Amino acid sequence: MIASKTLRSAAGIDIQHVPYRGSAPAVSDLIGGQLQIMFDPLQSVSSNVQGGKLRAVAVSSKVRSPTLPNVPTIAESGYPGFETTAWWGLFAPAKLPANMAESLSGDIERIVRSEAFRGNLEPLGVLPPVLTDRAFAEFQAGELVKWGKAVRDSGATAD
Repeated sequence: MIASKTLRSAAGIDIQHVPYRGSAPAVSDLIGGQLQIMFDPLQSVSSNVQGGKLRAVAVSSKVRSPTLPNVPTIAESGYPGFETTAWWGLFAPAKLPANMAESLSGDIERIVRSEAFRGNLEPLGVLPPVLTDRAFAEFQAGELVKWGKAVRDSGATAD
């Protein structure tokens, strides 16, 4: 919802948000013509794009996806600075002992850098970065500021 409202604001266009309980029913309605556009992570729609059922118009990431290299970013399409991406992080209790946090961090880095892990995710358009604890904390702080502003600007409220 916030991604579409962010584009709506940047482009000065009217996009109506239609709430769905997950990607699957929304993708079905997009394929069936009940929706005209949809923001969704690549891994949710890539098989339908590759199968010709959906057309990728643009990606909302900062850079083009290696999965869809011919699809421009929204920023390249005339909206400089536009970037909305989904991300995942692994969190632990705040009082996790430092030696356990270090061990966990090392194990996670080893897994994320492994060919097996990347080989399963990259074809879906998921490009996992490896961030140090500090870099992840800084990234998360920036995301809180960015998305907090986006939510306030959109007028969205929790129901």
